[in-house]
Amino acid sequence: MSMSKDHGLPGFNPLQDVPPQDSKLVSSPLEMVVTQLRFAPVPKMDEQAFIANFQDRLRKNYPLFAMEHPNLQLALPGMNGGEVTAFSVFWRMLSIESKWRVSLTRDFLALETVAYGGREDFLLRWTEILEAFNASFENITATRFGLRYLNRIKGEELQRLPTLVQREALGIVTSLGTPDVAITDVLYPVPEGKIHARWGHLPAGTTHDPSFLACAEANWILDMDLSIERVPLDMAEIGDLAKRFSERAYGFFHWMMTDQFRTERGA
Repeated sequence: MSMSKDHGLPGFNPLQDVPPQDSKLVSSPLEMVVTQLRFAPVPKMDEQAFIANFQDRLRKNYPLFAMEHPNLQLALPGMNGGEVTAFSVFWRMLSIESKWRVSLTRDFLALETVAYGGREDFLLRWTEILEAFNASFENITATRFGLRYLNRIKGEELQRLPTLVQREALGIVTSLGTPDVAITDVLYPVPEGKIHARWGHLPAGTTHDPSFLACAEANWILDMDLSIERVPLDMAEIGDLAKRFSERAYGFFHWMMTDQFRTERGA
């Protein structure tokens, strides 16, 4: 893979090489970070008494507590009318300012934030949540672990995108100008598992994924989802995998952006 010298690391392959040291940006384009551990369903997770110890262990940092019942309409053959409503309980634990949220259901545990303050803080919070989870529940069969970063560029910077994002990533946009919609979608193996990356232009009021809110103005997104699927997945690995995933994501982000972007954002 050929690299331009503007990558800051000549010859660096973001999919295989050791990621560079993290340089914190004064102004980060990160809008949301989510990590999720999936496990074989435990129906008793729907019961508040069963998850009470877990909630108690997290109460100090996530004091706001709520239960949600998203209703799923499923079309099942043989059912009268062809539909049945399935109930799944979502336990939500939020920080006092509601910028950090822990979610627990019968088959996944997640941490998400819109106030990412850096790798160290995020990994520390995730480690504390994992410790509370492991101390509260036994015989959990983990099946998948993922870490996802959503970055967004908009406003005046959108007009200067070719100076901020590498030509290899922009592709045809560098020749034909800014499109209304252009999304690149790739899935690559990496030493830690795999990376699913999507990036490109979106018009106002649209989203590339229902998991994320649409932006009120035209924007450019970089969505990186690192994951590993294995049955069973060793619970003792999850903390280390989170660190390695975050480093790999930063390496991919570093490869994507130009030196000018890092200078302007205060790297």
